[in-house]
Amino acid sequence: MGFNILRSIYNFIFSTADRRVYFYIKLMVLMKERKLKILGTILSRRLQRKYGVFLPYESKFDASLNLVHPTSIIIGSGVELGRNVTIYQNVTLGRSSASINAYPIIGENTIIYSGAVILGSIEIGKNCIIGANAVVTRDVPKNSIAVGVPAKFHPRKNDS
Repeated sequence: MGFNILRSIYNFIFSTADRRVYFYIKLMVLMKERKLKILGTILSRRLQRKYGVFLPYESKFDASLNLVHPTSIIIGSGVELGRNVTIYQNVTLGRSSASINAYPIIGENTIIYSGAVILGSIEIGKNCIIGANAVVTRDVPKNSIAVGVPAKFHPRKNDS
């Protein structure tokens, strides 16, 4: 199955909200793999009601998605999230207009800090950092840091 179900159940019952949300995400991934859309949609709605996390069944993500302080997180149905993406609270990922059905693609190993807004048909490269309260409406090159309103991009220094 890819994860130990008993350990996940224990963590769900006896741990913090972010661990419970992680458990729901793992279950949603399992429902996607098994093509059980109804159960996946039920889990998605549970995340919305209980935690304020809008993560539609239709969006593309895997079990490595990490939601830190999972509250007020909105992820549009067409958003694609790469592996090991970390998202903090109050983040919005979606389309730039109700009439335009174009969503962002987030590269792997990207960190999106609190309050960031990423809108439209854009691509965030691999290994990027999106700063707190940044508004991103243009492509971000890989290994970059995006900060400000509107976001400006800076090369990411090597973490050595």
